Amino acid sequence: MSTLSIPSIQEISVLDNTSRMKYLLSHPLIQKDVWHTVDDLGMRINQHDRKYSVSFNGISQKWFKDIVKIYVLYRRIQGIEASTLIGGLCKVTHFANFLESRFIYSFSEIRDEVFELFFIERKRIISLSTYNLEVSSLKVFFETAAKQGWINTSTYWFSRKQKLFINKKVIYIPEEVWNQLDGNLHHLHVQVQRMVLLIRTKGLRIGELLQMPFNCLRQRRNGEWELHFTNSKFNNAPENMDILPELATLIQEQQSYIREHLGKDFDYLFCSLTKGPNSRPTRNVMSHSCFSDHLNRLAITYEIRDKSGQIWRFTSHQFRRTVATILANSGVREYIIQCYLRHRNPDMKKSYIHLFPETLQREIDELKKEKRLVDITGRVVEKYKPLNETTEFLRRKLYPRVIQVGECHRPIVKDPCLTTNACWRCEHYRVTEDDLPFLKADLPRVQEAILESEQLGRIRSLAELRKDESFLLRSIKTLERND
Repeated sequence: MSTLSIPSIQEISVLDNTSRMKYLLSHPLIQKDVWHTVDDLGMRINQHDRKYSVSFNGISQKWFKDIVKIYVLYRRIQGIEASTLIGGLCKVTHFANFLESRFIYSFSEIRDEVFELFFIERKRIISLSTYNLEVSSLKVFFETAAKQGWINTSTYWFSRKQKLFINKKVIYIPEEVWNQLDGNLHHLHVQVQRMVLLIRTKGLRIGELLQMPFNCLRQRRNGEWELHFTNSKFNNAPENMDILPELATLIQEQQSYIREHLGKDFDYLFCSLTKGPNSRPTRNVMSHSCFSDHLNRLAITYEIRDKSGQIWRFTSHQFRRTVATILANSGVREYIIQCYLRHRNPDMKKSYIHLFPETLQREIDELKKEKRLVDITGRVVEKYKPLNETTEFLRRKLYPRVIQVGECHRPIVKDPCLTTNACWRCEHYRVTEDDLPFLKADLPRVQEAILESEQLGRIRSLAELRKDESFLLRSIKTLERND
């Protein structure tokens, strides 16, 4: 076992850029060209991808290799997982080999035209998704190294090429494919069926699914269920999420399956399966490719096709993107989607969410719809069509005070509002047809409170409640009219 110690992010964060580079360069690992992920880097190995070493042997230039080593060590200290480190190193290695073929001997010689030429060549031989990964990996490498002061290379090229990350190919599972998968799900091995149901319901990353611990299920005192696991993408940080009782039952069935076939000392919820029609469980964690293979064999055997008639090719990440797409097209706010998918970076939604044409049309129709603004007397004070009155639409969106129902049209140049929580009696309060369901829901509550006040003899409270009832009745009556 290696006795090398990895500094913490707290230890190096107090150093300036120059001192940080000297500190990392002096680390004993820099002298080695192969690092062991467990012994040297002290990292946990994800059983589903088995990344046991980080090799720099593919980079021949010492001036480039040393900076790459510093970068990988720095990213390890930040808590990046082994598979991400090794994947990024592979992309950087391709670029190093390109530099050698072009007789480039320093970072100062790497200019925009060098990046441009490299990616023109790469685009001819790799897929669009791999191309985007290479752009992204090199972007992170060069921007990190430049920010830390390790290199003097301009990263302007990457800022101009953000549009390259957009992939117009369908990367979620279309409805017709989803329905065919549902209809043929029973043909899969029973464990794979459970895996599909879990990953497509909760939008899990494939690593989170495959490394789900056996004891992942928790029940709160109120009877609700939680799923507990670790986020392999972010330094195995603990995660938990609410799940429905149906999913809890599914997980309990899988736990029984594991105990029956593999005994009490297997620590994972899902296991690998032997190939063939009579698949048997083995004492290993299933790999990425194995999970996708089960689905793609199903697609070929039972001819699961898309609208164009092509056999659908499944990937594990499609399920996560599909969950994001379904949530977005159902009107769920972007921040909620970010929290549900546990994205650290809110910009990730751009590559995950696909808006259907009918969703966009629904939003346009909503903007075109004429709305009537009703004040507290039940009188229509004005009408507007937001799409035709852009300035007015923006004013209504940006300026009104945020309240639960309706809009506040109090001029912002006035003194602070003194009628907070008393909007129904304010002359500046407005409601539209959009608020009608909420007003109707409030009416029974107010009328129930009136009856209670009458029974208890609360004269003052009764008078105020009758004012609220009068406002609701007038507003509802006006908004229900079609004139």
